[in-house]
Amino acid sequence: RRRPTPTSRPSAMATTSARRRLRRRRASGFATSLALLLALFASRPAATRAHPNLVDRDRCGADAHPSTARAAHAAPLTDPSISFQLAWAAADGSDTAQANELDGGRVIPASWHIHSAEFKPGGRHTLIVTTPCEGEILLTATAGAFVDLGDRNAGSGVGARCSGARYDLRGDWSIALFVWNAPAVAVDGDAVEFKVTTAAHHDGGFRTNAVTLVANGALSVGGAAPEAPSSRPSYPPPAPPLSPADQAALDASSKCDERAEALGTKFTAHGWCACIAWAILVPAGAYVARYAKAPRDAPPSKRELLGAIRDSWFSIHRALVSIGLFFAFVGAMLSYSAVEDENAGHMGCAHAYYGVATLLAGASQPLNAFLRADKPDAPDAATSTPRKRWEWTHRITGVGSLSFAFAAIVTGLDEAKERGAARGANVAGGAYAVWVVACVAATIALEANRYRERRGGGSGRNFVELSDMTEDGDGARFERAAARGGGVVLSSGQ
Repeated sequence: RRRPTPTSRPSAMATTSARRRLRRRRASGFATSLALLLALFASRPAATRAHPNLVDRDRCGADAHPSTARAAHAAPLTDPSISFQLAWAAADGSDTAQANELDGGRVIPASWHIHSAEFKPGGRHTLIVTTPCEGEILLTATAGAFVDLGDRNAGSGVGARCSGARYDLRGDWSIALFVWNAPAVAVDGDAVEFKVTTAAHHDGGFRTNAVTLVANGALSVGGAAPEAPSSRPSYPPPAPPLSPADQAALDASSKCDERAEALGTKFTAHGWCACIAWAILVPAGAYVARYAKAPRDAPPSKRELLGAIRDSWFSIHRALVSIGLFFAFVGAMLSYSAVEDENAGHMGCAHAYYGVATLLAGASQPLNAFLRADKPDAPDAATSTPRKRWEWTHRITGVGSLSFAFAAIVTGLDEAKERGAARGANVAGGAYAVWVVACVAATIALEANRYRERRGGGSGRNFVELSDMTEDGDGARFERAAARGGGVVLSSGQ
């Protein structure tokens, strides 16, 4: 049998016009998705989770240092073991920038050290801060300006703030080097106070200490000041002793002996649940909805498995997304509980914003599925406008949720690094990068195959050979092929 001739067929001009409108809608949808993705990264909120970023960036001087407990950090205690050493920034005492200033592990020779509590007005100095525990450092000076060498070990980010009067150093540091330009207008005897606040890990108590240095215009590398040594301020200045109670409190809150990989069971489980949901299950559901459906004029598949998938694509799509959202909500509850255990704020970092956006966009998918307009009953009937609007809304929301999920995973790995789990975060980040590349390659291949299915194939796609059918197993396929308008070819011998 040949495919029956329909009583009415659209004109070629009408068909061409409909195709053009479809291409414009697709281009518009792609442009909208791209604009949303660009806006997502352009509006990325600044991370404010870890110390010293718990303090507002525009606070300078003494106001920059916390005076009470913040997030999981206990209220600050004076720690006399935090020490300061001022040195020259160059061997000849000049103000020329050194080639290795970005190297946080460089060694300052002892001959560059200044062995009195003094600085040279207009000089370029290196301030060496030593803390008993590795942690982030917030440093302020009442005069002069720190040189911005970056806020991390590799020198990336902004470290110097308040016109150089404040420095935020992220990462884990026990010995930190800061380049400081002394005020040129200082006269002998003018004082500058340096103050440090530091904390170990994400929940160690704040520890602080300060030192005061005075100006001496006669200082030089290897030279002696004109004053008698006994009249010059001693260095380092003697620290006031701590009471036994204060020392015990300092020891209890410092958490210096904790392992750096103290990310926590709940946060680790949160990461696993989120990755299972947003890197595997939900994307798999989107792939099924996009690529598992058979083209409208395709013959029944000769492969039973492929035929079963194509017949049940919607059930598979719904199951994968539903299970993925279950893992996502479990991960969100684990994260919420872990932050509550720390008595910290829930929206204190970029990862939190992206995570909430991902969860809201994902949760809207099954909700708007109940609002979808009905599909046309006849296969060749035109799709209604409400149905088209719902389809595009569903697609754009799905792409948006996956885009937010990508940003949430990336910022989540950054958050794990800030909490001390840098080694595990680096391994997970490398694995995720490989997975994303594989998904992109698979998407390109599947899109090419989908394009060929819908554009190519010729008239042979409208026929199915009876030689591939059996009486007991393929009657349903025959009926489906006939319903689609496909013809039947009798092979030789049949």
